[in-house]
Amino acid sequence: MNGDKFFTESVAPAVEGVAEEDAALAVEEVSPAVTATTSVIETDETERVTGIVEKPTEPSTLATTGCHVLPEVVCRAHTERVHTTS
Repeated sequence: MNGDKFFTESVAPAVEGVAEEDAALAVEEVSPAVTATTSVIETDETERVTGIVEKPTEPSTLATTGCHVLPEVVCRAHTERVHTTS
């Protein structure tokens, strides 16, 4: 989770949601002018996240907040990969 974000609501629902889904990430609806300087999410027709784009050229209003909740298996696999490639 980014250290420069202040959440006015609990992130507990996102953390609890990981037990039911693959992952969770918090997004914020903002103006396209704001998303031109940050990361945005791409979604499919079911609103499932399909990608994250840094400083997009196409207009978007769904900015990432830096709050990504991943299941333990993903974190473990990443840690193992980092340790085997270093």
